[in-house]
Amino acid sequence: MAVPTYQMIMLPVLQEVAGAEQRAVSEIVGGIESRFQLSIEDREQMLPSGTQRTIVNRVHWAVSYMVQAGLIQRVGRGLVQVTERGREVLARPPKHIDVKFLGQYAEFPEFRSRAKSKTTATAIEESQATPEEILESTFDSIRQSVESDLLERVKAAPPIFFEQLVVDLLVAMGYGARTQATPREESAGAATTASMGSSMRTSSAWMPCTSRRSAGRPIIQFVGRTFKPSPAAWRVSGQARACSSRRRGSLRMRRSTSSGSLGGFG
Repeated sequence: MAVPTYQMIMLPVLQEVAGAEQRAVSEIVGGIESRFQLSIEDREQMLPSGTQRTIVNRVHWAVSYMVQAGLIQRVGRGLVQVTERGREVLARPPKHIDVKFLGQYAEFPEFRSRAKSKTTATAIEESQATPEEILESTFDSIRQSVESDLLERVKAAPPIFFEQLVVDLLVAMGYGARTQATPREESAGAATTASMGSSMRTSSAWMPCTSRRSAGRPIIQFVGRTFKPSPAAWRVSGQARACSSRRRGSLRMRRSTSSGSLGGFG
């Protein structure tokens, strides 16, 4: 089955905590995994950020919310125990415990009001996602929107802007050095960036063979498939590939010379 939501595991978490005088949250995670018979894949599922296992994150949020409602209390680093109120709930256990159930205890609404965002609180309650998951999802949506908008702006720009963008990208990645632009190029570049609402200043660049790296084929192929630049833009990447070829030839020559020198000692 899929990883249960943090509200689905609130009652089982409370029962796990009540099973001993005090429990480590890490032990509760194992108990929840066994109760819900989670597969290896579900147990190893990570948050979108890749920083924590999903089930661990949801157990921690379930514990945190029930602490705020007074059903559980913290007694040490990573240790919790059930309170008298929590035992009363378990004496007549409800079908499930969720955010709405916790709202009957005065401490919990006070805790939520400190967040100063009714919209966020409602979203958490309705989505069943933890606040951290909602934050990551929101960030990912914003990032994708920005990427899409930027891509459309670049594709709508005139060819000279794209050519300059390729040069700036390669220079920023360490594939060359920047030189002074001609007045004509500077004027065209400034007009283009102004039309895109950017404060970026563009200029022409020359790609001397001074970098230790070369432009990778995937980058060139991606640029070609996406934007179909003019030959002038390809000349820049061609210079980078030529530099790479000359460096490889030079390296082979040095290795050959070195091998010959070493052979003389035999």
